Amino acid sequence: SIALVLDISLSMRGELAYHALQSCLVFLATFQHMLFENISVVLFSETVKVIKTPEQPLNEKFLSALWNSIPNEREYDTKEDYSSNDYGGILCATELLSSQSSRGKKIF
Repeated sequence: SIALVLDISLSMRGELAYHALQSCLVFLATFQHMLFENISVVLFSETVKVIKTPEQPLNEKFLSALWNSIPNEREYDTKEDYSSNDYGGILCATELLSSQSSRGKKIF
């Protein structure tokens, strides 16, 4: 099982978000090419959100959810917009991996 954890807080917007998203997509394409099926994707900012579990397909709906989760620039941002719950993202990924029966669990 593999879990990709992506910081989508507003501190990651712009070029940082673009490169993080690009890296995530390269990982996903590589894993799919290697026929890895147990892939989860966790996004975090102030809150944590699982947008793909191993049971969900890697399809257009998932890619749309991933793309639409990346923060956009706005005229007015609050301090809370920059909050980053790194611990929650890692903990969520760990719990997802613990629930899988396969060996060789990794978090990226």
